[in-house]
Amino acid sequence: MSFKPANNLKALTIQNPDVNISEEKFTQNLIADLPKNPYKIGDYYNATAYFKCSVGDTNHGQQCPGGIVRRGNGNASVVVLYPNGYEVQYDFKNGNVTSTYNGDLNWGKSDDEWYIGIDNKLFIIIPDAAVYGG
Repeated sequence: MSFKPANNLKALTIQNPDVNISEEKFTQNLIADLPKNPYKIGDYYNATAYFKCSVGDTNHGQQCPGGIVRRGNGNASVVVLYPNGYEVQYDFKNGNVTSTYNGDLNWGKSDDEWYIGIDNKLFIIIPDAAVYGG
C-alpha cells in the first residue's frame, strides 16, 4: 500500500522567504520520511498502515508501520514495529485490547481512536478504521 495524498489537495505551495515547495515534492518528502513497512498485504495481513506512535514519551510524534488482520465484528490484530525495534501485537476483541508484549498495558478510547501505552514507554494511537476497515 503506498501513500497517496487526498484528492482534495490541489496545487499546494508553501510560501515562505526560505521555502517554496510543490505538492509533489511535499508528498515525496512525506514518503521518504516514513520507515519501511515490513508487513505485506496478501499472505497474512488484510491491510497495512502507519500509526502515530512514540517511544519514551506520549507525544506520538513518530510513525510506526503495522500489519492488520481483521476477523470481523471489531475483532482484529494489529502488529506494529516501533522505532526501537520492538514488535508488538495488539488484539482487539469485544471492545477490549490485549497485547503480546509482557508489560503494564493501559488503554482508552476517544471518539474513533484507541490510545494505548505499555510500561510508560511504548505509545500508539490506532484508529477504528484499522480495526473495522474503512
